[in-house]
Amino acid sequence: SVMICCYNSEQYLRETIDSVIDQTYTNWEIVIVNDGSTDSTEEIIFDYIEQGIPISYFKQENRGFGAARNIAMENAKGDWIAIIDHDDICMPNRLRSQVNDIMNNPKASLFFGNSIHMNSNGDFINYHFDGINPTNFDLSKGKAAENLLKHGCFIDSETVIFNKNIANFIGGFNETYKHVLDYEFFLRVGENYSMYCSDNVLSKW
Repeated sequence: SVMICCYNSEQYLRETIDSVIDQTYTNWEIVIVNDGSTDSTEEIIFDYIEQGIPISYFKQENRGFGAARNIAMENAKGDWIAIIDHDDICMPNRLRSQVNDIMNNPKASLFFGNSIHMNSNGDFINYHFDGINPTNFDLSKGKAAENLLKHGCFIDSETVIFNKNIANFIGGFNETYKHVLDYEFFLRVGENYSMYCSDNVLSKW
């Protein structure tokens, strides 16, 4: 399941959805939560639904990012949930690469990788791992959280895929946070479960 949480997303949403449609791995669904958009976000989503794209769509009054993430998680049919936000782009081989990582690393419950940062014109800025490269960090249970506290949030959310059962076990996303909710979620995962970091570029931010 690929979760897309939206708020006034008309500028980039088509590119985001198209990047999921264009995946080399084809066994996916999209779960979109519209967090009270006032622009043409909903019209864009309905356009894809009318084309038969496998989208489960939910709309709520504006309650914030955490609430939208939890609604998407609750309604995802897949055992694994990939995050891609409404202004980010999946690389074509992202899901195929992460399915392989999941198969090859059965002890890990959250997977992430490198990403490209770009400006609003699509121009390259840098790679996420140019700052801190976590590929050699100990990401086992407990150590993952320790490294996240020590080095800061080296996980780029738009590259993350996590197991739905473990996310439910730790209580989902904390809806009281406005800006650091993904980081705080990753910390709780890292306290209780192992993670895996790929050096593959999985998404564009």
